[in-house]
Amino acid sequence: MIAFNRSNNFKYARQPRVERININCLLCGNEFVVTLNNPKGRKFCSEHCARVYHGKKGNEVQTKNSDAHLKLVKEYIYNWSLDNRELVLNTPYNKISTTLNALFEQIENKYNIKDKRTISKAIFGKDKGRKKYYYI
Repeated sequence: MIAFNRSNNFKYARQPRVERININCLLCGNEFVVTLNNPKGRKFCSEHCARVYHGKKGNEVQTKNSDAHLKLVKEYIYNWSLDNRELVLNTPYNKISTTLNALFEQIENKYNIKDKRTISKAIFGKDKGRKKYYYI
């Protein structure tokens, strides 16, 4: 009778106490086991898959937000150049940076962009350097 109780207790101790279900990883598609109580808690089979997935997702969101922000800067520069058309057309080549300095200060105050390479990226779509927009 003692042997019978030991074998039944062994079977009871080894069986899962909570029902489990299989879920597929969002990144790699591997199937893994999750308890039925918390199926929405885990979406990835490992921390590595979670890091890779969220890194890609964060990159997409950042580029999307950055592109929208740069479009606003480009529109602002375009409108500023139309409003100050005479100033832009009558500026000699050796005074371009001092003339555009007021524009750069306005962009820094309004959009918090201090780097001229970012402004160059907003104008041309890619970074061509700070000297290229002097010859627009």
